[in-house]
Formats: sequence, C-alpha cells, structure tokens
Amino acid sequence: MNRRHGIPKKFRLATHSVTVKLIPKSRWKHGRCIGLWTPQKLQIDILSSQPPSMQKHTFVHELLHACCDAGGTTLKKLSRDEEAIDELALLLTHCLETFDEE
Repeated sequence: MNRRHGIPKKFRLATHSVTVKLIPKSRWKHGRCIGLWTPQKLQIDILSSQPPSMQKHTFVHELLHACCDAGGTTLKKLSRDEEAIDELALLLTHCLETFDEE
C-alpha cells in the first residue's frame, strides 16, 4: 500500500529540486502547524499522523507557498497570506481529487 497517498518524495520547481518529507509526530519539531515549507532547504515537511486527505491538502497548501516563493514580487506577497493560500489549497485539492469523475 502506498503510504504517501499520492504525495511525491521530490519534485522540480523551476530550476530547483524540492524534497517532501512525511514526519511522524514523535519527530515533529514545528509546533502546532501540520506542514511547513522551508525555502532555504527547498523542503516541505508534513505531519504524517494526519488522515490521508488532510496530508494531501497540507501538501498542496505548502506547494502553493513554494510556487509563490519561486515567483515574482506579487506571488511572494501572496505566499505570506495564509488565508488566501489555504483557500486556494482547498480549491486545488478538490480539483485534484475529482479528476475524471464524470
């Protein structure tokens, strides 16, 4: 069984290679958040004790931060808006989960 639920281990973003880590609660060092994009490390950390659907949403949320940070000034400003990023993540996650539904 795929324990990553469609979440990649790595992906390319422009000229960068981004690593995605699923981290158990016992090793989680990011406080109360459930995901974190660290641009200096080019890494997304996701708390693995979440249900699979929440892991996927968290991945998309952090992916959007990464994409915005890779963009120009306007997108970098958007990356700091947690509410906007989360709204976009909800919409994009729903879109991805309903591919080929009809």
